[in-house]
Amino acid sequence: MNDSQRQALNQESTQIQSEIDRLTGSLELNRQTLLDGSLAPSADPVNIQAGSGSGASNQINLNVVESVTNESLGMGNANIYRLQGALQAIDDFERAAQTLNSARGQVGAVGNRLASAANGLNSQIENLIQAEPGLADTDLVEEVPRLQQGLLRFETSICALASQIQNEQSRARILDFSV
Repeated sequence: MNDSQRQALNQESTQIQSEIDRLTGSLELNRQTLLDGSLAPSADPVNIQAGSGSGASNQINLNVVESVTNESLGMGNANIYRLQGALQAIDDFERAAQTLNSARGQVGAVGNRLASAANGLNSQIENLIQAEPGLADTDLVEEVPRLQQGLLRFETSICALASQIQNEQSRARILDFSV
């Protein structure tokens, strides 16, 4: 390979690195940059509400992607004009590929959680839609007294059960005392 070919390859490598940095700085979703480290686990948390409750179990954390700039991937000074630089660049590119594959896996896992949450929410919506006509047809004037009667029966049963347990415990104490 002659000097002009090495120079052309080095310029192409530099252009690719510039494009990686451009993409890293500009790729965003809802004005949130995705690849510059602002979604790193150590950054301010970015959560998506994925359920009806306010607890952590109903939120999905998006902070899984470290910065993937040339500098953070260890490729910031790649110069392939000389043999030693080219060999170093190959090692740097292999490490960067491993880092990117790991990030891809983490993003894929979050994507799967989001898809699963969306399916669960769709099921809840479908169930609510199916239940709505039955609820709309309910005669509250009839149903409220039935509910109160059922609750009264339930409370009475609980009191009777508690009394029975207390009587059995009293008998057991009497038997233990007399022995």
